[in-house]
Amino acid sequence: MDISSLDIRSISFLELWSNGHYLFEDHCLELEANREAFLPDKNRYLALDDLDMLIVLGAYLDDHMIGYSVSVIYRHGHVREIIATNDSLYIDPNYREGLLGWKLILSTEKSAEECGVHRMLWTAKCNSSLEFLLQKRREHVSSVFCKEL
Repeated sequence: MDISSLDIRSISFLELWSNGHYLFEDHCLELEANREAFLPDKNRYLALDDLDMLIVLGAYLDDHMIGYSVSVIYRHGHVREIIATNDSLYIDPNYREGLLGWKLILSTEKSAEECGVHRMLWTAKCNSSLEFLLQKRREHVSSVFCKEL
């Protein structure tokens, strides 16, 4: 796969919603999630974007969006650090070979740093390729447990 024309750039959530909505659908199908439960809350994201609390990146090949990264920025309550945590990271399965995903992660971290973020937190679905990648290249500082209520 030739990714020489790969362009990862900062975009607004509205641009992601407008140009990459089909990627949300694919992401949902891949997660085998209830579509209505997974469907992004557009108004909430737009509000966060208006408050400069989102980092949104689009990954483009020849002006076609093939992936995205969305992270939320916040000030931690008891350590006085600005934190970013990934909300979603997705790449069209047809483009997952090679280093494209890693480039999107690095670009997300660089954008976070440029926004004054001190620490970038990543979450990954258990046993996913993202979890495997992060285990090899990032410090494991915490585990997240979930109980549906």
